[in-house]
Amino acid sequence: IIRKGGHASAFKNRNDQDKYDTDGTEMYHVKSQGKGHTRTIQCEEDASALNSGDCFVLLTPGEMMVWQGVGSSKQERDSAAAVADVLKGSRKVTTFEEGSEPESFWTAISGKKEYAKTKFLEDESREPRLFHLSGNTGALYAEEV
Repeated sequence: IIRKGGHASAFKNRNDQDKYDTDGTEMYHVKSQGKGHTRTIQCEEDASALNSGDCFVLLTPGEMMVWQGVGSSKQERDSAAAVADVLKGSRKVTTFEEGSEPESFWTAISGKKEYAKTKFLEDESREPRLFHLSGNTGALYAEEV
């Protein structure tokens, strides 16, 4: 589990400040990284961070919720349940699929908003690349322009 914030080390910038989540609400993105590998990273507690292809674990002061995107894998669902079990403390864990969220879920993440409905719609900042594809020789050849 990778958490946001922490103690400033001044390794890169001596003006860094310590950063901690103080509101008691945390959200974690659970994503498969291939067979047998899953990563869990703390993300913003906002509906726009959701993604239908993955699972999310939401920790509030009173409860723990596991959101299962409709396109999430069994591996991601199992990992999200394990993360919730580790973080729950004395909280009750509620698990639900995308589309059947309780109102308390939306309230904890600042209300309903648009989010990526498939893995491919995530907004990842990547520089666009252009390739020229050719099959003249009988084999596919790709060259970056």
